[in-house]
Amino acid sequence: MSSFSTDQITTALNRAADKVLDVARDDGDEFLRDAINLVVNAGLHFLEHPDASIEDVVHENYDDDFAEELLDSLR
Repeated sequence: MSSFSTDQITTALNRAADKVLDVARDDGDEFLRDAINLVVNAGLHFLEHPDASIEDVVHENYDDDFAEELLDSLR
């Protein structure tokens, strides 16, 4: 089994997110971009905090106002 550094994982996840966004329909809505970025941030956060909740991820990675806005848009 291969092992990868945190930097390699971060680079791969961000590249994957960018590639998905490159082919996604662009209707001016930031929701898709925000959701995909949250998946990347959650994946990275869960590597070191496997028992964290998505709320933990959001509050660790975004300022409080945007964190609540993002969570509300996903609900």
